[in-house]
Amino acid sequence: MIKVDVFTFNPVQENTYLLSNEKGDAIIIDPGCMFFAEQEELKNFILKAGLNPVRLMNTHCHFDHVFGAKWAATTYKLEMYIHPEEQKIMEGATASAKRFGMDFENYDGPLRFLQDNDTVMLGTDELKVILAPGHSPGSICFYNEEQGILI
Repeated sequence: MIKVDVFTFNPVQENTYLLSNEKGDAIIIDPGCMFFAEQEELKNFILKAGLNPVRLMNTHCHFDHVFGAKWAATTYKLEMYIHPEEQKIMEGATASAKRFGMDFENYDGPLRFLQDNDTVMLGTDELKVILAPGHSPGSICFYNEEQGILI
């Protein structure tokens, strides 16, 4: 069974999701933790809950959703999973943030690509990838039919 915890981070008030299961495995989705205090909040929650992040994924790559991607990837030794159409958005995230007076160190590690109808596993729980372009070219949702969870 998937447990969903939500954190609201950065000046844009973006939602970061932490999905976990009863074994303690976790997926970080849309790590928007821009400031040290926000990173510490997420890290301390993960520690206190005894969770082990096993995957880093993004619904899309606007700057407010990737502020903490490099930190999360480095801290938990993860690679980032996105839709291929989001790669250019990701690469331009730092420049976009600067237009709003914000600066951050962008994720620069390997990218893994998710496609429409892919299945991501969290233990025995399934998350179906649903392509939902519009907000950005490669926006995706993660859906667990059994529990009716849609991120």
